[in-house]
Amino acid sequence: MEVIAPYFLTAGRVVFCVAGLMAGIHAIRNRRAAPDGGAHILAAWAIALSSGGMLVFPIATAVESAALGRGLFIAGESLLRGGFVLLACFVWRAFRPDETLGLVAAMGSAAGLIATFAWELKAQTDLPVYHAGLASAWAAQYSYALPLAWSAVEACREWLNARRRVAFGLAEPFNALVFLLWTICTSSLVVVCLLANGIAWAEAEGDVALAAGLTVARGLHYLPCLVAVWVGFFPPAWLRARYAMSEAG
Repeated sequence: MEVIAPYFLTAGRVVFCVAGLMAGIHAIRNRRAAPDGGAHILAAWAIALSSGGMLVFPIATAVESAALGRGLFIAGESLLRGGFVLLACFVWRAFRPDETLGLVAAMGSAAGLIATFAWELKAQTDLPVYHAGLASAWAAQYSYALPLAWSAVEACREWLNARRRVAFGLAEPFNALVFLLWTICTSSLVVVCLLANGIAWAEAEGDVALAAGLTVARGLHYLPCLVAVWVGFFPPAWLRARYAMSEAG
């Protein structure tokens, strides 16, 4: 397992990120059809940038040139963190646009992402492979997890509200499904971040078997993210027909 675990994680991450990049580009191209163009365009760019940034990391670790690897890593991290800043802005604009607390939370998330990025760059000692130290690595993953968790909580709350509105014929069933899919995706990505911290700790302790097991688990948690993104942005014909029938009835 120790040998295949990194490849398993990379495969899961790459497949999910390709789907995310396609979904983000699709949403950007169809932004005029969005019910709330301002907030939804933030979500579209957040998905596209973060997915594109994550796709750069396998290339950064594979190149032989340390200078090129460092440049690719910085580029990938910049795209990833830029996407997460937009995610925080999306959650604020979509769910709490009139609340000061929402603005503060978005600004705090952005500040945390920028600060941990600076810490990572300062702490790196071995490039292109990223070894930033346990503390800065944990801080980076928590800076990702917080806006994801906030997004998951808000989407779950909206899903519960949408279910009640659907029951009274006040909302479309597919809209409720979209909130559920967003909740599943962001919740799974929170687990991905926490597993990354578990892997970093296991590696620091020299527990190779535990690190490999957590790495496989992390790769598996990209699967529900992949399904949620693909179904939400590219719903299959049978699902569209089912919800069309539900709305017609």
